[in-house]
Amino acid sequence: MAYFALITQPADMPLLDDFKIGENEHPESAATLIIQVEGFNDPNVKILGGSGTKSTTPFAPAGVPKNFWQQWQLQAALFPLGVDIFFTCNDILAALPRTTQINDSTTHQIEKIKKGSSHWNRPHKDRKIRI
Repeated sequence: MAYFALITQPADMPLLDDFKIGENEHPESAATLIIQVEGFNDPNVKILGGSGTKSTTPFAPAGVPKNFWQQWQLQAALFPLGVDIFFTCNDILAALPRTTQINDSTTHQIEKIKKGSSHWNRPHKDRKIRI
């Protein structure tokens, strides 16, 4: 059975612990949350990374509760248990799987990303781009 929650007012959303986080034998039975946010331009930018990724990326969903990221970090300690999340605004959909690790950004890191002076936003030499 799949568990989904559609959240249209994230400022008033329940705690992440209120949703099904799966079971040790079946972590895939965790809930998937679909959160409608105000945009992806919040000044409190987070840096996303995690297993299976070659780089990190800035992420700034606007309108999530102030304690959301702390809740996410607490659930990360329970891995492989935890919820999966999709954020949406207009025609944009962004996934936040439970394997994602979150770090607070610094102005220096964000400026490096914007200016292209970071390895985070450069293609790796082993990638082949086809058109």
